[in-house]
Amino acid sequence: MMKKTLRILLLSALALVSAIFVVSCGGAKEKYFLKAEFKNVAIDGNTVKIEYGNSFTVPAAAVTDDGGEEYEVDIKWKLVSASGEDITKTSRLFFLETGEYTLTFSASAEGTTIKDLVYKVVCADTLAPEITVGGLLDTYTVGDSCTVMIQNIKDASDIDDTKTYIKAYKGDEEIAVENGVVTFATAGQYKIVVSATDNVGNVGKVEIPVIAVGEYEEPAADHTIWGFESEESVAVLRASSSSEEFGKNITAEKAATEGGKSLKLGITGMGSAIIDRSKKIDVRLVGGNKVKAGDAGSVIFRVYAEKLVDDFIVYTATDNMLIFDAKVGKGKWIDLSFDPETYYDKDAYIDEFRVQIIAEEDVTLYIDGVYYTDYVEPWHDENLEEGVYADFNEAEYAARVSSVTGADYSTPGGVWEVLPAGSDGLPAGTNGGALKFTSTVDATTTGSAKGRDGFYYKLVDNINVSELSGIKVRVDLCGNPFTVMSCSFVTDFGTTVWPWVSLSPKAGGGYQDVIVHLADIKSLLDDAATVIKGIHFRFHKNCAEEISCYIDEICPAGEKDAAIMKNEILASGKYGAATDVDVLDNALFEGLVTDGLASGGKAVKATTAYGQNSGIAFYYDNIDVTAYSKIIIVLRLGKSNSICVNVNGEYRKYLANPADGYAELNLFDYLKEGETTLSEISITRTQVAGIEIYIDRIEFVAPFNDYASLDYDFSASDDEDIYAADVANGAYGLAIVEDAIASDGYAVKATTAYGMDSGIVIRFDDLDVSDYSAIKVYVRLGQANSVGLYINGEYRKFLAFSADSYTEINVLEYIKEGETTLSEISIARTQVAGIQIYVDKVVFIAAE
Repeated sequence: MMKKTLRILLLSALALVSAIFVVSCGGAKEKYFLKAEFKNVAIDGNTVKIEYGNSFTVPAAAVTDDGGEEYEVDIKWKLVSASGEDITKTSRLFFLETGEYTLTFSASAEGTTIKDLVYKVVCADTLAPEITVGGLLDTYTVGDSCTVMIQNIKDASDIDDTKTYIKAYKGDEEIAVENGVVTFATAGQYKIVVSATDNVGNVGKVEIPVIAVGEYEEPAADHTIWGFESEESVAVLRASSSSEEFGKNITAEKAATEGGKSLKLGITGMGSAIIDRSKKIDVRLVGGNKVKAGDAGSVIFRVYAEKLVDDFIVYTATDNMLIFDAKVGKGKWIDLSFDPETYYDKDAYIDEFRVQIIAEEDVTLYIDGVYYTDYVEPWHDENLEEGVYADFNEAEYAARVSSVTGADYSTPGGVWEVLPAGSDGLPAGTNGGALKFTSTVDATTTGSAKGRDGFYYKLVDNINVSELSGIKVRVDLCGNPFTVMSCSFVTDFGTTVWPWVSLSPKAGGGYQDVIVHLADIKSLLDDAATVIKGIHFRFHKNCAEEISCYIDEICPAGEKDAAIMKNEILASGKYGAATDVDVLDNALFEGLVTDGLASGGKAVKATTAYGQNSGIAFYYDNIDVTAYSKIIIVLRLGKSNSICVNVNGEYRKYLANPADGYAELNLFDYLKEGETTLSEISITRTQVAGIEIYIDRIEFVAPFNDYASLDYDFSASDDEDIYAADVANGAYGLAIVEDAIASDGYAVKATTAYGMDSGIVIRFDDLDVSDYSAIKVYVRLGQANSVGLYINGEYRKFLAFSADSYTEINVLEYIKEGETTLSEISIARTQVAGIQIYVDKVVFIAAE
């Protein structure tokens, strides 16, 4: 919005009489108002509500007329407590005590009355205490005791110790708690409740469900981990929704089925549960037969439902590791299997599971049981070429392939077959044998979030992350419509590392190499000592039909380590005397990449991750910035977005849409007053992943002082007059360009960025203005608009310019009284990006 200076014009007596006449005859009298915009607080009319303990910042205010036009007026503010104490200070940041305050904004201009803007500020503690409890397990054996430890109570106010309680319940019956100790006398589900009250009456409460079970038995001869033939089997039901009523939407009983007795779960109310996925029926399966993970080859869930169950989710009971998220039902018994070594240490017992269920409608679901097969030492390919992870030349590779599992809602499924070397049906170009994978998921009914299935490959030899150079997968999609291929990793101790790395295979037939980049892997597995035991591969599609692809080989990709990429960057000479370069907060580091827009065809690239200040940083050895006239950072983004400029480890500027192509940022625009050294430059973004940052170069420009040699006509693309021009506050694209409207066919041009006073600067050698009768600058814009004129770094006038002709401005008309020299002229705009500014020339007319 254009800002005007509010003042009273001096009128002649006749004009004044005319003005009075117009008003008296009913003409509208202009009014002026104060306004303020508060952030991060609640507003109710003219009452501002602040949560006690939070900071409060007095906002900037503005004066507008009744048409919405803003004016530049001196505005004062005052904050007064209920007792009348004026607590106004230089800083606008306050941490207020509870109570009421009065915030007043006032403004005045010569001859104009502006009504004060007054707010009541109320600071109160309305939040319940946050309680952290420790010392509890999910499951106990009958006869055990536990000590409930209140580790921390967080609240802005003091806690009333006389109103802090620990209680325990079995069902609806309260049981004794002595000095925080709870004893589990019988099997079943318990609830421990801890509450605390602060001194203003806010009550906080935390409820912890706990299960007590009987002693374990040895594994059953029929390899049952958990079933319903025995009367001792226990199923504890729990709703993970915050609504206690939701837990009443499930019933459990033993029912006869084809295989004997099963757990029959009757689930209602699921129509509302599926809306936001926040409500899930949660079932704990406890009291299973005792079997070590190292003794089980695979573990199998057998499930049946007449209707479709959209999500049948199974977790480990103790640490809530997701095992799989599957679709079941449609009148079929479905066996869901997994490799226990993926999720358990070999000496850990598999005896308990946690199941979550989501369906779009009410459903009856049967769990026949959970079984295991005996462990068999996996086959090892003695003929595998050194360094290769899989070549599928032998049929025995089938023993190393199993169902995919997924925290990203992949559907376990798909059909695979190992076709050893010499088999019929192998695609042309296969090197030996291949794994044929057929995707069976129906993406048209499961939606884009579940249009994927795949397989798990257990590596022949474990891989240390420190030895990786990326992973290459040779695959033939056979012309089928797979849209994305993705993978994740199973590490030592059975940890599955999420999120998955997304790959982009090319459409069509014939073998192609799909690369899992080293930088992507290390962004997930940042510990060099981590061991990879296996890889999940998923194939995404958007069709209902079963389609197939072939995987010929899995091997190293041969990519460079981050240390090698850093050395290449520093040796390029494009980034000044940088001593190091690195990514911040899990950003993806890609090193020097080919970029046709960059000088020399190369630029440093990094891609932000979701986190605080994720991006790339260049480090320097406390360079003396006073030795340079400017330090230029030349950057672009992969697509339009916003980034933060940080200097010496501190945030300095947020730039929106910095460029369509490369932008030039002058570091001097972001240095603080008195700051004379440079140790770090970083470009980052907070809480936005996937922003591709390209840094072409960082230039340290020596001072140019020979302004007297320049004629300021900008008459050629290589004219040395460019040394007199510069950009301010993120403006970009500074260059002398062809311009048919300009007097010599050329003009110096720059484009504004979104920020304060962004534009083009023309510098001089402190000209004595008394030597000239006029100093004229000729300006036009890419399209009609308005920009500000600044002289010697200070705002002087807001001016309108056209696009089809140059406007002549005599700079001396805007020189202040007592101002004797001219060092620079700026044409700039605040908070408007994309304005193209052209300067044809500067003409100096000597005084007579």
